[in-house]
This record gives sequence, structure tokens and C-alpha cells, in this order.
Amino acid sequence: MNRFTEVEKVKIYAIIKDREVQIKEKIKELEANEMSYNSNDMKSEYDMILKYLYEENKLIERILKKFKDIVSI
Repeated sequence: MNRFTEVEKVKIYAIIKDREVQIKEKIKELEANEMSYNSNDMKSEYDMILKYLYEENKLIERILKKFKDIVSI
């Protein structure tokens, strides 16, 4: 039994994909401005944020893959 209509599947996929794009843009922005985080405190905060974004991006990629496999978009 499929619980989602085709329209719902596409909307869910689009929401997740949009978040993936947002994360990748933020990663690029942070990496481009890495030199502005020059103090030790700012550098550790930068590293922590970047690590979190990388982890979230990996999670989103896995979700997208599973979602595609489950609902056959």
C-alpha cells in the first residue's frame, strides 16, 4: 500500500532536495570565507559549523536515495 500520491511524493522530494541545495550553498559560502575566521574561537566555531553541515548533507543525501528507492520517483 502506497501512502503518498504522486503529487505528494514530488513535493516531499522537492522539499528535501531544496534543503540539500541550501546546505551545499552554505558550505560553499563558509569555505569561501574561511580566512575571515582567524581567531582561535572563531576558527573552532567555523570548524564545528562546517562539520555539522557536512554531516547534515550526508544525511540528506541518504534520505533522498532511500526516498527514491521507496517511492519510485
